[in-house]
Amino acid sequence: MKKLLLLLLAVLVTFTKLAAQDSEQADRIYSQALELYKQQQLTAAAAEFEKVLTLNPRHKDALYNLAVLNYQFGSKDKAIELLQACVRLGDKEAAQMLKEQLHQKIAYADTMHYDVVDVAPKVLVNAVEEEALVEGGLNKVIEKSLVAELKKSKLLRKQVGQGRLLALSLYFSKDGSLNAIIVTPNKTDAAQQELTSVLQRVVRTIPGKHNGKEVVVGGLTLPVMM
Repeated sequence: MKKLLLLLLAVLVTFTKLAAQDSEQADRIYSQALELYKQQQLTAAAAEFEKVLTLNPRHKDALYNLAVLNYQFGSKDKAIELLQACVRLGDKEAAQMLKEQLHQKIAYADTMHYDVVDVAPKVLVNAVEEEALVEGGLNKVIEKSLVAELKKSKLLRKQVGQGRLLALSLYFSKDGSLNAIIVTPNKTDAAQQELTSVLQRVVRTIPGKHNGKEVVVGGLTLPVMM
């Protein structure tokens, strides 16, 4: 068993190193692609952006720039495909280009950014529907209420630390709950569990929709000074 664990650890370390190397190589190639683009060597630039995506398929900037080049080359369908992939990664410029320049509807995905869904989620307050989102993000009244509830938690204060920042990535689930992931380094399993418990206890929502289907809506952050 000990040998097996050591072998698994060695494999994990090797995989992590390889992933880091791929990321660094992707960034180097991306810089080269930008230089080629500035020099108007567009075909060569497109080839380099493709190499970046081979190493890192989630490289938003490479996806976006390759989409723009494909559009310039007359490959509109390919450009749309790349831009839709960008939007799934939360790229606002890609969403704007799809809607305003290419006049395309954002494709449905299981999880979508709050800026691009057809119907934004709502929050139930005393059985009355309230807008959960306003221009620029979370409804400030709801935000204030959430922060107050989170600060009441003794467990969260203990786990995070009095006076320390708790940064959250919020998302509205399909089941009518508001959830969050702690994104600050002081995250602990106990703090994450307590956070989930508090949010599900104090907030009920009506899910957002896109193309007539319920969707997980994310892209919101909430800083809480404990």
